[in-house]
Amino acid sequence: MALFYHGLNRTNLALQHMSRALLLLSLSSGPDHPDIAATFINVAMMFQDAGKMDTALRYLQEALKKNERLLGEEHIQTAVCYHALAIAFNYMGAFKLSYQHEKKTYDILVKQLGEEDSRTRDSQNWMKTFKMRELQVYEMSEQV
Repeated sequence: MALFYHGLNRTNLALQHMSRALLLLSLSSGPDHPDIAATFINVAMMFQDAGKMDTALRYLQEALKKNERLLGEEHIQTAVCYHALAIAFNYMGAFKLSYQHEKKTYDILVKQLGEEDSRTRDSQNWMKTFKMRELQVYEMSEQV
């Protein structure tokens, strides 16, 4: 229901449903369940779309901590968290941080899926994009 409302740009209502979903998930599965971390990523994306980047980053960092602790530092779901953080930092114009987080994504995906997997290649393309944006910002600052 939350994703439906979010799709209708009713983010506040969507977040209310996500809050309830997190409560029910926590009660049924416990606070240390990988689905909690996955839900945190969805909540973060909603806050990001609403322009509330500080809140989005807190949820993404908490999701990353949970995934690293519950699934391991080299799990694909951990890579998803790193990628979500890279996108959030990109949205904020912090391209160096975007690149660093996407590099972690890429390293995990290479190890788990191999270099030829489409997700690994996508990550590599994101790294190139973030590096290019970082260089553009640097070049613009040099011209000023």
